[in-house]
Amino acid sequence: MALAFAGNGTITGLSVGGLPDGTVDADTLASGVGGKVLQCLSQVYSTVGSTSNTFANDNSKPQISEGVEIMTQAITPSNSSNILIIQGVVNIGTANTGNTIMVALFQDSTANCLSAWSHMPHENNACLSLSYFYRMTAGTTSSTTFKIRYAGQGGTTHVNQLSGGNTYDSSYNSTMCVSEISA
Repeated sequence: MALAFAGNGTITGLSVGGLPDGTVDADTLASGVGGKVLQCLSQVYSTVGSTSNTFANDNSKPQISEGVEIMTQAITPSNSSNILIIQGVVNIGTANTGNTIMVALFQDSTANCLSAWSHMPHENNACLSLSYFYRMTAGTTSSTTFKIRYAGQGGTTHVNQLSGGNTYDSSYNSTMCVSEISA
């Protein structure tokens, strides 16, 4: 039976379920739809630390030789066309107002960072949760390792604590999650 639209806003000709049998088959359904999470690997970094190492305060990309590495996570993508998402939070602080604090993401032994995130605290003895997010095409089916490094641009920079020492009974945790999403 054909569908008919009546002038009063009703539709006739529909069977229970909305469509006549045989109208929707496998050929009319989407196949190969991406966007599924294939794997999610994570790290939790709970160590309290500090460094006077720095990232250069200029227009160059942060380098893998700068700052301090605190987390790494390897992943072996199942398809080079899939998407990798690297995200997390680093609890980072400084005792000095105006000392920019920074987190940078690196891949394998590549010298230049993939991306960097920074903040300039407006008060002394500040600690904040600096979140990061990076998306890229996998480009490989071989194991690849992502690395998070932190530092300031002067003075001492702290991870998982305020500059005065442990905070909240050392309950600050920094995190990293690397997910593979089907293309």
